Amino acid sequence: MSTLPQYTPLRLSRPQGATAMSGGSVVPSGLTGADVIRVLRGNLWLILVMLVVSAGAGYFVNGYLSNNHSRFTATGYCEISAPVTASPLRGAGMLDNLTMAVEQRTQVAAMRSEALFSRVLQNANSPIRQTACFNGFTNPSQARADLMRNFAVNAIQETRLISASMQYSRPEDARVIVQEVVEEHLRQQGQIALNKTFDRTQNLNTMKLRVEAD
Repeated sequence: MSTLPQYTPLRLSRPQGATAMSGGSVVPSGLTGADVIRVLRGNLWLILVMLVVSAGAGYFVNGYLSNNHSRFTATGYCEISAPVTASPLRGAGMLDNLTMAVEQRTQVAAMRSEALFSRVLQNANSPIRQTACFNGFTNPSQARADLMRNFAVNAIQETRLISASMQYSRPEDARVIVQEVVEEHLRQQGQIALNKTFDRTQNLNTMKLRVEAD
């Protein structure tokens, strides 16, 4: 007796996006443009309600964040001066770039110093004491620590300017803080320059008296 070979029929997968019909014909499957329009029309009210709810929720959330978590930045600028040096190539009266960079870094460090913030906050007549930022702390040391965290000072490259900025939830408070700190810094620098001029004058007068005595 001989055994005939047996074959297992292969089942081929249907092409995607098509559906077999009777008679062997194939028609495309999936949503058509008319189906999409019909779905949108059937859920039109739901879509409109979701849009209205989303717009209302966005409005109230934005109002809440604006009133309770908003941040405003006030910025002031100071122009600094440095000794002028003469150069054979550039001529007299040209500002040395290295000297200006050193002077900028010096002024930035002075404007960010803890001593400057302490002087500003210790002034009983300072408008900073009337701000909500200052009154939100129990003692001046906490207010000083907050200033050191949020008061930013930066040298603007290729210029003679220094920027000082403060972030706070109330724009008027931020402006007052920047103005008072910058003005106190300028007063201090003016006093330092005046003292140097006085010392130089005293030294010149002393030298003059010695020469006349000789």
